[in-house]
Amino acid sequence: MDDLEIGRIASGTLVRADRASENHNLTLPTPLQVEEMLERFQGDKAFRERYERIGNIACLEWLKGRSTPSTENCRCIENPYIKANGTMCPCTMLPVEKFAIPDVYNHPVEEIFYKALSLWAELPELNRRRVKSLKQCTNCSGIAHCAGGCMGRAYAASGDPMTVEDRCALRKVVYRWKALNDEL
Repeated sequence: MDDLEIGRIASGTLVRADRASENHNLTLPTPLQVEEMLERFQGDKAFRERYERIGNIACLEWLKGRSTPSTENCRCIENPYIKANGTMCPCTMLPVEKFAIPDVYNHPVEEIFYKALSLWAELPELNRRRVKSLKQCTNCSGIAHCAGGCMGRAYAASGDPMTVEDRCALRKVVYRWKALNDEL
């Protein structure tokens, strides 16, 4: 990688939405694959050093951040996106009509953002309330860090932003692995 002068590698995790929901050959990593990645990170110093320089893999980021409380796991309005048809949404994974701003190409940027701010103001609070209502999170050791995961991912995978995200089981593997390895 160094010879190629690659500065950073980020690995996203499949979101079962849109075309990916139609292709059943595409899957999330398995819990076993997550454990293997955690073991490699812990046991392979060269891999760990390279990862620290250029990597960004979800399960390893969860491992590193598990003890860091996250008041807002999903910020849901920091990276708005505009679809080709001119509709702006608060997040690529939260294309909910209720929060969509149509026809942004034909309006001044200032007007669009004022409209977005008023329309999206409830999203951070909704996200904070969301974790308190998720039964799957009640006894999870990672609740402070995960907070139910990404509300947009939950919506993209299930159509309901008030569910846990689709990587919940994988996050729990990381939290259990961390707890076991901290005890050693």
